[in-house]
Amino acid sequence: MEEIGNLIRSSLVSIDSKRTVSEAILYFQLHRVEALLVEVSNKYQGILAKSTLLQRIHQEGLDPKTKLIYEVMEQPIPSLDRSTSVQEASQYMCNHNTRCLAVTEGGRIVGVISSEDMFADYLNRYK
Repeated sequence: MEEIGNLIRSSLVSIDSKRTVSEAILYFQLHRVEALLVEVSNKYQGILAKSTLLQRIHQEGLDPKTKLIYEVMEQPIPSLDRSTSVQEASQYMCNHNTRCLAVTEGGRIVGVISSEDMFADYLNRYK
């Protein structure tokens, strides 16, 4: 079975928790990632998924220019070991209502994957 560690496509991208949602949107565009790790005092303390953020902006009427990332980040960071199967990770994401998770190795975050990454992997394997 395919392991989630094989789905990591980009380097870790993080943003400080005191930045605005507008700045996070720019990070998503600049780095072409689906999720950002959120740093508090130089430690990863949360995660921000692009799809979840956009949904919240529209549903809750958040003002991206004034809303700070720590107010909307997901915490604790959902994470699984890199050896976890894609199927197990998909089930985990459904059970925990999350669209992205950190991939760890030896307890250290080595990457981030999203439901979009898993879907792309599925399409590539079964097309």
